[in-house]
Amino acid sequence: MRAFRIFVCAILTIGIPAAMAEPGPLNGPNPLGDLQSQLDSLVGRIETLENNAPSPSVEGRSYCEMATITILRGFENTATELVETAVSRRLATFSGGSFTSTVVSAGANGQNGAGVVINVADVGGQDISGTYTQTGRQLNIDLSIGRSEVWYVSADGSVIYNNSIHFFGPFPNTLTFGFVRSTTFVESDSCEGA
Repeated sequence: MRAFRIFVCAILTIGIPAAMAEPGPLNGPNPLGDLQSQLDSLVGRIETLENNAPSPSVEGRSYCEMATITILRGFENTATELVETAVSRRLATFSGGSFTSTVVSAGANGQNGAGVVINVADVGGQDISGTYTQTGRQLNIDLSIGRSEVWYVSADGSVIYNNSIHFFGPFPNTLTFGFVRSTTFVESDSCEGA
């Protein structure tokens, strides 16, 4: 019985490697070759995605800029006030550290101290320009009118957002003045009027 066991072990030791099929080439028409082709394709797609990763850079881009401004005016000596709301659309471009923002459309309305809604002269219809520096997703803007602002850019650079609040006065005629501005830039080559 012991001899039989030794004989079976010897046959298995010699015969198993011969009975096992050799794997086909990794680039051949077999399951391993198909798997290798899929892995090679995946590596190529990953490299393409990494090379085309989104950038927050605004350089060379154009945006449709949409702004809403609420303006508060009050005269203490006459106890009168005016609340105005202005909206504007502009085409904004960033190039070489400079930007321009050209008006496409603008309009405004207001409500006086008596509660009457009135038409208001356009307060958003001026072209603006300035310079910018960008650090990551932050834009530091120096406007040509002498004011500086900080704007924020989305991770892929397709959206810019900023808002601000300001107060001025009282002036000699007892006027106090404040405004709140909220602006969104959406990447676009054009900007239709509202």
